[in-house]
Amino acid sequence: MKESKSTTPVVAFIMALLIGVPVCAQVTIGASIEPNKGAFLDLKQRDPDTNNTTSDKGLLLPRVQLTDLTKLYPMFTGSY
Repeated sequence: MKESKSTTPVVAFIMALLIGVPVCAQVTIGASIEPNKGAFLDLKQRDPDTNNTTSDKGLLLPRVQLTDLTKLYPMFTGSY
């Protein structure tokens, strides 16, 4: 599909605006509390208590034991 000449300046203007938008990559999940400095992902349910505990839950990433660090065995067998 061919762009019309009138949409090209509009798209260029919108892209120029988006380039100047500051981006914040720090995220808090579970509460509207400010994330810790330097944390990419902060899981919190509440403000810290006397033991500095902010959550009763967490995030468990999948774990796999690889038999060879250069191949994705045992998940993928065969050629890939």
